[in-house]
Amino acid sequence: MSGHSKLSPSQRYRWALCPGSVRESAKIPERPSSAAAIDGTHGHSLLEQAIKTEMPASFFVGQELVDHEGKFVVVKDQAERVQFALDYIASRVASNPGAEVIAEERVDPAYLVGRDDLSGTVDVQIIGSTGIEIIDLKMGINKVEAKDNPQLEQYGLGIIAKYMAMGRFFETIAMTIVQPKALELGASGISTHYTTVAELLGKVEQIKAEAAATDDPDAPLVPGDKQCKYCPAAGGC
Repeated sequence: MSGHSKLSPSQRYRWALCPGSVRESAKIPERPSSAAAIDGTHGHSLLEQAIKTEMPASFFVGQELVDHEGKFVVVKDQAERVQFALDYIASRVASNPGAEVIAEERVDPAYLVGRDDLSGTVDVQIIGSTGIEIIDLKMGINKVEAKDNPQLEQYGLGIIAKYMAMGRFFETIAMTIVQPKALELGASGISTHYTTVAELLGKVEQIKAEAAATDDPDAPLVPGDKQCKYCPAAGGC
């Protein structure tokens, strides 16, 4: 998996609300990943391997894999959670014959926004003849919704930019969160927001303005529960 860009999609919930957090976070030494973050990275690595080898997640139980967090041995419950995502992907492909499945591709909205620090890696894309689906695997238990999800919006613009630059256009885009642990809370584990490419393109100016605000050396600090929760500079800015 690739490293994060300065204004990564996964951090947009923070920098879009608090432009100064980019400046302040850069002052903080990088901390070791939490156990939950490491588990999430390993789950994504397993998903990638399963997609690229076209094997079920159970095939990898007991095998050693490696990613940027190090070596790990796949265990049964981890494989079951990843298989939940694989089953969903298979169901979507079955209803969209000929669709292409792309795992772990870095996408960049630079073609649309005019700057090169907003790229990110999409877990899974399903590219059909007229529509796109973005799938983001969340291995945590805190429920995440697809609608109005800033991370998915930025991913979506990165994918659209790629194909627009190639002269290929789509009509619709589905943005999906697959969250196996949400099943433990009695939720479905799947959250999907359907929209049009035209509607998502309407977000371009908003994202450009949010990104530009972080360029100001005196960008304001705007505290709030959401943006401060995982900010490296929280409590010291």
